Amino acid sequence: MSIPSSVLSKEAGIDRLARLGVTANDLRESLHAGYSYAAGCTGHDPRSLPGILAWGKGIGHLRDVMKTRGWTADSTSNYETVVHPTNAHAIALASGTPETGRADGTPRTKTPKGPATSRVVKQNQQLSFAGADPAFGDALVDDKDRETWVLLHYYDREAEEIRCELSCPSEMTGKQVTGWRDRIMLDPMPFSADLEIDVDGDDAGEIDIDVSRRAD
Repeated sequence: MSIPSSVLSKEAGIDRLARLGVTANDLRESLHAGYSYAAGCTGHDPRSLPGILAWGKGIGHLRDVMKTRGWTADSTSNYETVVHPTNAHAIALASGTPETGRADGTPRTKTPKGPATSRVVKQNQQLSFAGADPAFGDALVDDKDRETWVLLHYYDREAEEIRCELSCPSEMTGKQVTGWRDRIMLDPMPFSADLEIDVDGDDAGEIDIDVSRRAD
């Protein structure tokens, strides 16, 4: 059974994002950028390319935006994140199950995750047990005190929208993240494309979405 989580929306969510030093627009625009690159692929492109673009261009866009505020890119253990100037917390991207972005559900990561994800979840657990909250305060911290958040997203083709949330992973069952300490709800984004999104895990690089063109 997953760990109960705190779900934050509206004013509470905005306040929490402010303490993390990021805005809802930063996060949603980064996802939109990634999915837009994926939607530009054709049937002649390698099948793996759309998924790589959606993931890579999404985190790349977020890094571009946050660099102007002192955030830095980090690729420790092939786990791609963007890190706050204090080193207190970082943000990664991952696709989730249909419950993503819905306060009345508990999402999971949609694909199997590797040792890099397991490492950051265990570190989050240790910080939680110690009562630490790296989102408070401006002092520099060591890497072992860095908390990792995940920009979780799900493309609902029928609803023609991308649902998303920024959440702090706190539990894994097998190779999936199944528990979240805090979930910050973000408004869904309209998105319509001739795409079928299938998800295949990549434990080595933590690339977790594969976008393939819908069959006629």
